[in-house]
Amino acid sequence: MRNANVRVSLSFIFCLSLLTGCFVTNPPVLIAQLASVTWVHMNTGGHIPGNALVGGSDYDAHVGTVEHQPMFVCRVATHGGLHPGKLLNNNCNVSWGGSGTEYHDFEVATNSGGPGHWAPFDPAQTSQMLVGGHEAGGATLYVCHANHIHKQTVAGFLFPQDHDSGIHSGKLVNGKCDVEWGSRELALDQYVQVFYLTPPIQPTPQCDVPGKPKCVTPPPGHTNVASITVNPTSISLGQSVTITVTLDRPAPPATGVSLRYWSEGTSNIYASQPLNIPFATGATSGSATLVTQSAAFAPTSITITAGIVGGAAKSTVLSIH
Repeated sequence: MRNANVRVSLSFIFCLSLLTGCFVTNPPVLIAQLASVTWVHMNTGGHIPGNALVGGSDYDAHVGTVEHQPMFVCRVATHGGLHPGKLLNNNCNVSWGGSGTEYHDFEVATNSGGPGHWAPFDPAQTSQMLVGGHEAGGATLYVCHANHIHKQTVAGFLFPQDHDSGIHSGKLVNGKCDVEWGSRELALDQYVQVFYLTPPIQPTPQCDVPGKPKCVTPPPGHTNVASITVNPTSISLGQSVTITVTLDRPAPPATGVSLRYWSEGTSNIYASQPLNIPFATGATSGSATLVTQSAAFAPTSITITAGIVGGAAKSTVLSIH
Protein backbone atom coordinates (compact mmCIF):
# COMPACT_ATOMS: atom_id res chain seq x y z
CA MET A 1 0.00 0.00 0.00
CA ARG A 2 1.30 3.44 -0.89
CA ASN A 3 1.22 6.11 1.81
CA ALA A 4 0.67 9.48 0.12
CA ASN A 5 2.19 11.28 3.10
CA VAL A 6 5.58 9.63 2.74
CA ARG A 7 8.07 10.63 0.06
CA VAL A 8 10.52 7.93 -0.96
CA SER A 9 13.71 8.30 -3.01
CA LEU A 10 14.44 5.21 -5.10
CA SER A 11 17.84 4.00 -6.24
CA PHE A 12 18.56 1.50 -8.94
CA ILE A 13 19.77 -1.65 -7.23
CA PHE A 14 21.52 -4.24 -9.27
CA CYS A 15 21.86 -7.61 -7.59
CA LEU A 16 23.98 -10.16 -9.34
CA SER A 17 22.63 -13.66 -8.74
CA LEU A 18 26.08 -15.20 -8.89
CA LEU A 19 27.44 -12.84 -6.24
CA THR A 20 26.51 -12.39 -2.64
CA GLY A 21 26.40 -8.59 -2.67
CA CYS A 22 24.29 -5.86 -4.21
CA PHE A 23 25.53 -2.60 -5.73
CA VAL A 24 23.53 0.56 -5.02
CA THR A 25 23.82 3.46 -7.44
CA ASN A 26 22.55 7.04 -7.32
CA PRO A 27 21.94 7.28 -3.55
CA PRO A 28 19.63 10.12 -2.46
CA VAL A 29 21.49 13.33 -1.65
CA LEU A 30 20.33 15.65 1.11
CA ILE A 31 20.57 19.29 0.03
CA ALA A 32 20.80 21.79 2.89
CA GLN A 33 18.41 24.73 2.79
CA LEU A 34 20.14 28.07 2.28
CA ALA A 35 19.24 31.21 4.15
CA SER A 36 16.93 33.41 2.09
CA VAL A 37 17.63 37.05 2.97
CA THR A 38 15.29 39.80 1.80
CA TRP A 39 15.80 43.50 2.50
CA VAL A 40 12.58 45.11 3.75
CA HIS A 41 11.96 48.86 3.80
CA MET A 42 11.41 50.31 7.27
CA ASN A 43 11.48 53.62 9.11
CA THR A 44 11.94 54.64 12.73
CA GLY A 45 8.25 54.38 13.55
CA GLY A 46 7.86 50.97 11.91
CA HIS A 47 7.60 47.48 13.33
CA ILE A 48 10.70 45.25 13.27
CA PRO A 49 9.86 42.06 11.31
CA GLY A 50 9.74 38.90 13.38
CA ASN A 51 12.31 37.24 11.10
CA ALA A 52 14.77 40.16 11.14
CA LEU A 53 18.37 38.96 10.99
CA VAL A 54 20.13 39.39 14.35
CA GLY A 55 23.57 40.90 13.84
CA GLY A 56 24.66 41.22 17.45
CA SER A 57 23.70 42.53 20.86
CA ASP A 58 24.24 45.65 22.90
CA TYR A 59 25.90 44.46 26.10
CA ASP A 60 25.91 45.79 29.64
CA ALA A 61 27.33 43.82 32.54
CA HIS A 62 26.58 44.12 36.24
CA VAL A 63 27.67 41.94 39.09
CA GLY A 64 25.75 38.68 38.79
CA THR A 65 23.64 39.73 35.80
CA VAL A 66 24.05 40.00 32.05
CA GLU A 67 21.81 42.16 29.89
CA HIS A 68 21.52 41.88 26.12
CA GLN A 69 19.63 44.04 23.65
CA PRO A 70 19.52 42.39 20.21
CA MET A 71 20.63 44.51 17.26
CA PHE A 72 19.50 43.63 13.74
CA VAL A 73 21.24 44.00 10.37
CA CYS A 74 20.14 47.02 8.35
CA ARG A 75 21.46 49.16 5.49
CA VAL A 76 21.14 52.69 4.12
CA ALA A 77 21.67 54.27 0.70
CA THR A 78 24.10 57.11 1.43
CA HIS A 79 27.25 58.80 0.07
CA GLY A 80 26.71 57.26 -3.35
CA GLY A 81 26.71 53.70 -2.01
CA LEU A 82 24.67 51.22 -0.01
CA HIS A 83 26.10 50.67 3.47
CA PRO A 84 25.15 47.99 6.05
CA GLY A 85 24.95 48.80 9.74
CA LYS A 86 23.02 47.95 12.91
CA LEU A 87 19.39 48.52 13.87
CA LEU A 88 19.36 50.01 17.36
CA ASN A 89 16.35 51.73 18.98
CA ASN A 90 14.51 51.47 15.65
CA ASN A 91 17.16 53.53 13.83
CA CYS A 92 19.81 52.28 11.40
CA ASN A 93 23.25 53.32 12.58
CA VAL A 94 25.81 53.36 9.76
CA SER A 95 29.44 54.44 9.59
CA TRP A 96 31.17 56.31 6.78
CA GLY A 97 34.25 58.49 6.44
CA GLY A 98 35.27 58.30 10.10
CA SER A 99 31.89 59.23 11.55
CA GLY A 100 28.62 57.49 12.34
CA THR A 101 25.09 58.57 11.51
CA GLU A 102 21.67 57.52 12.74
CA TYR A 103 19.20 57.10 9.86
CA HIS A 104 15.42 57.01 10.14
CA ASP A 105 14.64 55.55 6.70
CA PHE A 106 16.38 52.29 5.82
CA GLU A 107 16.13 48.59 4.97
CA VAL A 108 16.33 45.71 7.43
CA ALA A 109 17.53 42.21 6.54
CA THR A 110 15.00 39.39 7.02
CA ASN A 111 15.58 35.66 6.65
CA SER A 112 12.81 33.31 5.56
CA GLY A 113 15.00 30.35 4.63
CA GLY A 114 17.63 28.20 6.34
CA PRO A 115 19.49 29.36 9.45
CA GLY A 116 22.72 30.54 7.82
CA HIS A 117 25.67 31.12 10.16
CA TRP A 118 28.31 33.60 11.28
CA ALA A 119 31.94 32.61 10.76
CA PRO A 120 35.34 34.23 10.00
CA PHE A 121 35.84 35.68 6.52
CA ASP A 122 37.05 33.16 3.92
CA PRO A 123 38.02 34.79 0.58
CA ALA A 124 37.28 31.50 -1.20
CA GLN A 125 33.64 31.55 -0.03
CA THR A 126 32.49 35.03 -1.03
CA SER A 127 29.69 33.63 -3.21
CA GLN A 128 28.06 32.25 -0.04
CA MET A 129 28.31 35.48 1.99
CA LEU A 130 25.55 38.00 2.55
CA VAL A 131 26.20 41.12 0.47
CA GLY A 132 25.06 44.18 2.37
CA GLY A 133 25.73 46.77 -0.30
CA HIS A 134 28.53 48.56 -2.11
CA GLU A 135 30.81 51.57 -2.00
CA ALA A 136 30.26 54.54 -4.32
CA GLY A 137 32.95 53.09 -6.58
CA GLY A 138 31.19 49.73 -6.78
CA ALA A 139 33.27 47.70 -4.29
CA THR A 140 31.17 44.98 -2.63
CA LEU A 141 30.42 45.39 1.08
CA TYR A 142 29.77 42.16 2.98
CA VAL A 143 27.76 42.15 6.20
CA CYS A 144 29.95 41.55 9.25
CA HIS A 145 29.88 41.82 13.02
CA ALA A 146 32.58 42.18 15.66
CA ASN A 147 33.15 42.58 19.39
CA HIS A 148 33.74 46.14 20.66
CA ILE A 149 35.75 46.59 23.87
CA HIS A 150 36.72 50.11 24.91
CA LYS A 151 38.39 51.84 27.84
CA GLN A 152 36.07 53.35 30.42
CA THR A 153 37.38 55.93 32.87
CA VAL A 154 36.31 58.28 35.64
CA ALA A 155 36.79 61.99 34.83
CA GLY A 156 38.40 61.04 31.53
CA PHE A 157 41.57 59.49 32.95
CA LEU A 158 41.03 57.86 36.36
CA PHE A 159 40.62 54.13 36.93
CA PRO A 160 40.61 52.96 33.29
CA GLN A 161 39.04 49.57 32.75
CA ASP A 162 37.98 47.53 29.75
CA HIS A 163 34.23 47.69 29.07
CA ASP A 164 32.53 45.27 26.72
CA SER A 165 30.00 47.08 24.52
CA GLY A 166 28.74 43.96 22.76
CA ILE A 167 28.69 42.62 19.21
CA HIS A 168 27.99 45.22 16.51
CA SER A 169 27.16 44.69 12.83
CA GLY A 170 28.52 46.72 9.95
CA LYS A 171 30.54 46.32 6.75
CA LEU A 172 33.71 44.33 6.08
CA VAL A 173 36.58 46.61 5.00
CA ASN A 174 40.20 45.40 4.73
CA GLY A 175 39.56 42.46 7.04
CA LYS A 176 38.01 44.61 9.78
CA CYS A 177 34.38 45.30 10.59
CA ASP A 178 33.58 49.00 10.24
CA VAL A 179 30.71 49.89 12.58
CA GLU A 180 29.04 52.94 14.05
CA TRP A 181 29.54 53.52 17.76
CA GLY A 182 29.13 56.77 19.65
CA SER A 183 28.60 58.72 16.39
CA ARG A 184 32.02 57.53 15.20
CA GLU A 185 33.27 54.97 12.71
CA LEU A 186 35.26 52.20 14.36
CA ALA A 187 37.28 49.52 12.53
CA LEU A 188 36.90 46.55 14.90
CA ASP A 189 39.27 43.59 14.78
CA GLN A 190 38.01 41.47 17.71
CA TYR A 191 35.87 38.43 16.85
CA VAL A 192 35.23 39.58 13.25
CA GLN A 193 32.76 37.37 11.38
CA VAL A 194 30.64 37.57 8.23
CA PHE A 195 27.22 36.02 7.60
CA TYR A 196 27.13 32.93 5.36
CA LEU A 197 23.90 31.87 3.65
CA THR A 198 24.83 28.22 4.12
CA PRO A 199 24.08 26.29 7.34
CA PRO A 200 27.05 25.49 9.58
CA ILE A 201 28.95 22.33 8.67
CA GLN A 202 28.49 19.63 11.26
CA PRO A 203 31.73 17.88 12.21
CA THR A 204 32.13 14.25 11.19
CA PRO A 205 32.30 12.27 14.44
CA GLN A 206 35.12 9.77 14.84
CA CYS A 207 33.00 6.86 15.97
CA ASP A 208 31.44 3.59 14.85
CA VAL A 209 34.95 2.19 14.60
CA PRO A 210 36.74 -0.24 16.94
CA GLY A 211 37.65 1.47 20.18
CA LYS A 212 35.33 4.45 19.54
CA PRO A 213 31.81 5.09 20.88
CA LYS A 214 28.71 4.65 18.76
CA CYS A 215 27.86 7.67 16.60
CA VAL A 216 25.36 10.07 18.11
CA THR A 217 24.01 12.88 15.93
CA PRO A 218 24.16 16.17 17.85
CA PRO A 219 20.76 17.81 18.26
CA PRO A 220 19.98 20.68 15.86
CA GLY A 221 20.08 24.25 17.06
CA HIS A 222 22.47 26.91 18.24
CA THR A 223 25.68 26.10 20.10
CA ASN A 224 25.56 27.57 23.60
CA VAL A 225 27.92 27.94 26.54
CA ALA A 226 26.98 25.33 29.13
CA SER A 227 29.35 26.50 31.89
CA ILE A 228 32.38 28.63 32.73
CA THR A 229 34.76 27.92 35.62
CA VAL A 230 37.99 29.37 36.98
CA ASN A 231 40.82 27.53 38.69
CA PRO A 232 41.70 28.58 41.30
CA THR A 233 38.55 30.42 42.33
CA SER A 234 40.43 32.94 44.50
CA ILE A 235 43.80 34.61 43.85
CA SER A 236 45.98 37.53 44.83
CA LEU A 237 46.83 40.11 42.18
CA GLY A 238 49.97 39.05 40.36
CA GLN A 239 48.78 35.46 40.01
CA SER A 240 47.20 33.72 37.03
CA VAL A 241 44.01 31.71 36.66
CA THR A 242 42.76 29.18 34.11
CA ILE A 243 39.37 29.94 32.55
CA THR A 244 37.55 26.86 31.20
CA VAL A 245 34.43 27.08 29.04
CA THR A 246 32.25 24.07 28.23
CA LEU A 247 29.76 23.98 25.32
CA ASP A 248 26.42 22.18 25.24
CA ARG A 249 27.38 20.28 22.07
CA PRO A 250 30.41 19.64 19.84
CA ALA A 251 31.65 22.89 18.33
CA PRO A 252 30.92 23.51 14.63
CA PRO A 253 33.76 24.90 12.50
CA ALA A 254 35.08 28.39 13.34
CA THR A 255 33.49 28.54 16.80
CA GLY A 256 34.79 31.19 19.16
CA VAL A 257 33.57 32.12 22.64
CA SER A 258 33.87 35.75 23.71
CA LEU A 259 35.08 36.53 27.23
CA ARG A 260 33.97 39.68 29.02
CA TYR A 261 35.20 41.09 32.32
CA TRP A 262 33.65 43.36 34.90
CA SER A 263 35.15 44.63 38.14
CA GLU A 264 34.95 47.59 40.46
CA GLY A 265 38.34 49.27 40.38
CA THR A 266 40.91 49.60 37.63
CA SER A 267 41.56 47.66 34.43
CA ASN A 268 45.31 47.83 35.14
CA ILE A 269 44.97 44.54 37.04
CA TYR A 270 45.26 42.62 33.74
CA ALA A 271 48.74 41.69 32.53
CA SER A 272 47.32 39.30 29.92
CA GLN A 273 43.58 39.31 29.27
CA PRO A 274 42.12 36.77 26.79
CA LEU A 275 39.01 38.07 25.02
CA ASN A 276 38.20 34.98 22.98
CA ILE A 277 38.61 31.22 23.26
CA PRO A 278 38.75 29.47 19.85
CA PHE A 279 37.30 25.96 19.71
CA ALA A 280 38.56 23.17 17.47
CA THR A 281 35.84 21.55 15.38
CA GLY A 282 34.06 18.93 17.49
CA ALA A 283 35.55 20.11 20.79
CA THR A 284 33.27 20.65 23.79
CA SER A 285 35.64 22.55 26.09
CA GLY A 286 38.39 25.12 25.78
CA SER A 287 40.64 27.07 28.12
CA ALA A 288 42.55 30.32 28.35
CA THR A 289 44.87 31.85 30.95
CA LEU A 290 44.15 35.18 32.62
CA VAL A 291 47.24 36.81 34.12
CA THR A 292 46.80 39.58 36.70
CA GLN A 293 49.17 42.19 38.07
CA SER A 294 49.33 44.40 41.14
CA ALA A 295 47.38 47.67 41.08
CA ALA A 296 46.76 50.55 43.46
CA PHE A 297 42.98 50.19 43.37
CA ALA A 298 42.35 46.47 43.50
CA PRO A 299 38.82 45.04 43.17
CA THR A 300 37.50 42.36 45.49
CA SER A 301 36.28 40.24 42.60
CA ILE A 302 36.13 39.92 38.80
CA THR A 303 32.99 38.74 37.01
CA ILE A 304 33.91 36.80 33.86
CA THR A 305 31.19 36.14 31.27
CA ALA A 306 31.40 33.72 28.33
CA GLY A 307 29.02 33.79 25.41
CA ILE A 308 28.42 33.05 21.74
CA VAL A 309 26.44 35.49 19.59
CA GLY A 310 22.78 34.50 19.60
CA GLY A 311 23.13 32.19 22.60
CA ALA A 312 22.79 32.43 26.35
CA ALA A 313 25.79 33.73 28.33
CA LYS A 314 27.23 32.18 31.49
CA SER A 315 29.17 33.97 34.22
CA THR A 316 31.46 33.10 37.10
CA VAL A 317 33.14 35.17 39.81
CA LEU A 318 36.86 35.17 40.56
CA SER A 319 37.60 36.37 44.10
CA ILE A 320 40.55 38.67 44.78
CA HIS A 321 42.13 38.60 48.23
